[in-house]
Amino acid sequence: MTLCAMRQAGLAVELLETRHVRDAFKAMPVKSEMTRVGSRS
Repeated sequence: MTLCAMRQAGLAVELLETRHVRDAFKAMPVKSEMTRVGSRS
């Protein structure tokens, strides 16, 4: 399905640059079971 077809179907379409998405994920803290266990004390 092309970008135009998705827009015509009424879908919200956003184009994101890969490098921006990658940088955003790098900035997010990693949630793991160990970090949750450690924060309870």
